[in-house]
Amino acid sequence: MEELLRINPVFSGLTRPPMMMGITMDYLSLCILFVISLFILLNSLTYLLIYLPLHAIGWLACKVDPNIFRILLKRIEFTNVPNKKWWRCQSYEAL
Repeated sequence: MEELLRINPVFSGLTRPPMMMGITMDYLSLCILFVISLFILLNSLTYLLIYLPLHAIGWLACKVDPNIFRILLKRIEFTNVPNKKWWRCQSYEAL
């Protein structure tokens, strides 16, 4: 008689980055910094509305994968990986 495999799913709250309003805290702080800088430089309240599309883009990206911004930052940081041709994949471990 075959025994059924018991599956214990990992609780996503343990592996997910800190989030607020559906986006990661890193992306939230960058968006706020960008919008506030535009507001100060251009001296107009209408530039605060730029936050809404930025938030929507981040929210959709975080729906796909909550770690997407960390993955993109690692891709930028490690653009030339020496063993990429050998393994045919990207390795983000620093040597």
